[in-house]
Amino acid sequence: FAFGGLLVLAIIAGLASMRWLSPLIHRILPQRAHRVYGNFEHAALRSFRPAVLPQLIGLTAAVWLLEGFRLYFVILALAQEGLILSVPTIIFVALASSLLTALPITPAGLGVVESTVTGVLILFGVDRNLGSAVTLLDRLINFWSLIVFGFLLYLVSKRK
Repeated sequence: FAFGGLLVLAIIAGLASMRWLSPLIHRILPQRAHRVYGNFEHAALRSFRPAVLPQLIGLTAAVWLLEGFRLYFVILALAQEGLILSVPTIIFVALASSLLTALPITPAGLGVVESTVTGVLILFGVDRNLGSAVTLLDRLINFWSLIVFGFLLYLVSKRK
């Protein structure tokens, strides 16, 4: 929870800095980047208005809860292999996977997420092979199914 609290404080500090340092940032940025940064600043600050915040928090919590359920069901499917993890651990691993996906290291965290999630599962006492199975099955559902269904929808939409 300490890390999460620090992350929230960093986001708040970043948004406050964006608001107060906007004139300085515009002076530093090249002219061609002003419009892009202005759009980003407007959208970022508008997302955290008091009128929007409850809906934003509710939807974010729902998505993260569903991420946890997905991993929970993957782990439940492998419970016969002796895999038992607590709910807080499952939620931690699912959210770590989601956050790693957002980092622009590789497209959708491909390779980075798998190795890190497997490593985290090993740190929680899961056997290496079982941790790899959980990770690959979870990524098959979370990543590759979206690629396949997205491609099929793309093909269908091109025909119209």
